[in-house]
Amino acid sequence: MGSRNFKFKKWAKPGFRFFLWAKLLEIKLRFTGEGSKRAKKISFHPSQKMSKGRGGSTIIELRCRGHRELIHELCRPEWVGQLVIEKPEEFRTKYFEYLDECAKAIA
Repeated sequence: MGSRNFKFKKWAKPGFRFFLWAKLLEIKLRFTGEGSKRAKKISFHPSQKMSKGRGGSTIIELRCRGHRELIHELCRPEWVGQLVIEKPEEFRTKYFEYLDECAKAIA
């Protein structure tokens, strides 16, 4: 009976392509400086909500499944030194693990 009420598009919307089975994360990003201006023009995910933060920063909050595609976007040079991953800790850890992997690859 419950399956008749299942809405695939609604369930799939927070996912990045093939990450539909991954855990749904509530992510909060803070961009500062020039990164703040650029972030205002970017759509990271359909679920994102943008707000002004302290000191002219831009806060982007989004809910998504999977993390690799977002991490790849956050590794772009224009965000270096201008991005803080405020939550969740799990996503922040994955981001820094990815940076460590990249550093090992070029060492």
